Parts: sequence; structure tokens; C-alpha cells
Amino acid sequence: MFLFLDIETTGLDPHWDSILEIGIQGFSNDLKFVPHHYYSSFVKPRTTWLSRINSVPVVKEMHADSGLTKSITLLERTLPSVAEVETKALKFLDDMDLKPGTMPMCGSSVQFDRLFLAVYMPRLEAWFHYRNIDVSTIRELAKQWYPDLDEPDVKPMAKHRVMSDIMDSVHLLQHYRNTIFKATPSAVVCEHLSPHPVGGGAPFGTITDTSEVPFIEPWE
Repeated sequence: MFLFLDIETTGLDPHWDSILEIGIQGFSNDLKFVPHHYYSSFVKPRTTWLSRINSVPVVKEMHADSGLTKSITLLERTLPSVAEVETKALKFLDDMDLKPGTMPMCGSSVQFDRLFLAVYMPRLEAWFHYRNIDVSTIRELAKQWYPDLDEPDVKPMAKHRVMSDIMDSVHLLQHYRNTIFKATPSAVVCEHLSPHPVGGGAPFGTITDTSEVPFIEPWE
């Protein structure tokens, strides 16, 4: 299973900005939506939240276009606190019978989300494995290593809302799984690389005898 997480905030600085919305969604190993394995909530922000949004034009426009600013404004007095949302998120994960510390945090530029969680929801951040599965990193590697690879023909659902952003990340990862991560029966897992071909031998990186491939102990 994969657990994707996304947050929306008033800005980029976890020490000054606030979390406005959080979403967590479970997907199967083949990236299929798992029914009932999702949690999302608005979060009651600091009293300075609107001034923080309005201080950066791109953030102001982004949250206005997504409807997030309007939703927070209308519901602000009744929104759950950061602590309440964290507790409910942990309860959601506990109900999924997943062991703490075993699930990488998945998402796009997920280190950003993790920084905010470390400040505002440290128990939730610590629940995840310390590793991330960052779709943005895969996307950048694909641009470098597979420059002719087309971007997926998927229109974003609704930019900068947590559940739709999660689905966009999953659609992108599905695209890479079906293209650059697609295994073939004849694929050789290991390559025995020799930087100094001898006497007209095979080109760099070509396997001529798989018996030459050394066995490497895990974590060596």
C-alpha cells in the first residue's frame, strides 16, 4: 500500500504560516484507489492567516481560484484545531491497521508537507517512515533521462486542493509506472559496468557474461 499526503498552507514558512487543509489517501500497490481509506479536513489557522495569504500575490490568487480562502473564511469559527486534526488523522491511520514507522510519506514535493507537519503535527509526521516517495523527484529524473517521454495526458482536477492534488500525483506516478518503470521479461536487473573495456571488448555498460555479475549482500 501507498499513503499519499498533501497539505495546503498560507505560505512557505512553517514557522510563520499555517496549515489550512490536509488530506491522506491510501492506494494499493498498483496505485488503485482504496475505498474508505482517505481522510481530509480543514484546519483552524492562526489569526494572521488571511494577512499571510494576501501578502503574496501568487498565494492570494491560488487560494482564491481554488475556493479555499472562501471556505476557510466561512467556516473559520467552527474549524477543528491543529491538535484535533492530528488526533483524527492518527485515528484514521490506526483504523487501517498499519504499523507506525513503516509507511513512507508519498506525494509531490512531499518534503514541504513534512516540514509543516514537523512543526504543527509532530506525532503525525513521526508516524510515517523517515523515507519519502516524492513524485516530483521522479518527474525531474524523467526529464533528464527520458527527455522524449511525453507528459501524461491528464488534466489537473483542481489545483491546490488536497484530495485533487493527491489524485494528480497518483495519475503522474501511474504514468511513470506504465512507461519508464515498466518491466520486460528479458530485462537484466544488474549491469556489470567496466569503465575500461579491454582489447576491443564490449562497450561500456554491456553485459557479455552474466556469471561475471557479482552477488552483493543487502545493505553492503
